Amino acid sequence: MFEDTEHSLTELKHFLKAQIIRLEKQDFSDFHNIAVSFKAKLRKILLASSDTKDDSKTTDLIKKWNDFKNKKIELSTRELTRMCGVPEILGDKEFLELLLSRKINIASLITQRRLLRAYLQKHRTLSANEKLHKFLTKNLEYLFATVELEVKDFIGREAPNLLAAKLVSSKNYSQFTEIFDRLRIEPFFLEFFAEFLKSLAERMIENIANLRKTDVRFLIHDIIWNDSIDLHVKAELTTKVIKAVKDQSSNVETVRDAILELDKLGDPRIHGHNWSYYSLEEARQIFVSWLSERDLKFFFDFVFAN
Repeated sequence: MFEDTEHSLTELKHFLKAQIIRLEKQDFSDFHNIAVSFKAKLRKILLASSDTKDDSKTTDLIKKWNDFKNKKIELSTRELTRMCGVPEILGDKEFLELLLSRKINIASLITQRRLLRAYLQKHRTLSANEKLHKFLTKNLEYLFATVELEVKDFIGREAPNLLAAKLVSSKNYSQFTEIFDRLRIEPFFLEFFAEFLKSLAERMIENIANLRKTDVRFLIHDIIWNDSIDLHVKAELTTKVIKAVKDQSSNVETVRDAILELDKLGDPRIHGHNWSYYSLEEARQIFVSWLSERDLKFFFDFVFAN
């Protein structure tokens, strides 16, 4: 049972967003348009109803923290624990001193989850803070133990790479959604998540000759073209995967068909503006040659068959 109403609503939002990720994996071939419409509307509702409020609360907490530092106000225990979830405050050395001196009680799993979420949200900056690194490694052990995960896979500058390496080693690539579900943390908009996906994609591309067709499709649709990855990284990874299979005839067809199914790309001879938008000129040239070879093969097969 949730500890308070606010936490219940937050967890409900995280749960619903996690379901959107899972919807992406399903085969809705019989009623594709309904599924697409449902996902689009659900995303719009979630973003409109919650993110603006979250931003407003964050701004209010940052203002209160600054007033507290300037000796203008006192902060309640509840306000201090809520501030654990604000990256801009968590990175403040004065706030860290409060954590280190145990003036903020972090025994609650809710508070520990707030700390982790804030840390992952601004991972590039906060992972460079050695004191914070040590504090979180030591004090979040119980949170990770409850879901049978390891602190080192989430805390530290190399954590995204370590987590990616672990999934590639186990060959259970789709498990990444389950990992964040178990922590009850929404992965979207986390710097950690974007870095992790990039590392996971690069490792899978290096090993693409040994991947199954379903894994290659998963790599392209669910990892490279995940909403959490920046546009220029999408272009970089898409180019890498196309070049990686250029001389692997067994994988060309799989990669070609998976990319043709992407609404944001499609056939570059018809939707050239899509490829230009993502700065995929080098990849486009290789891809067009694949399509030309396919069309020639189809033509000659048809001619000889008749």
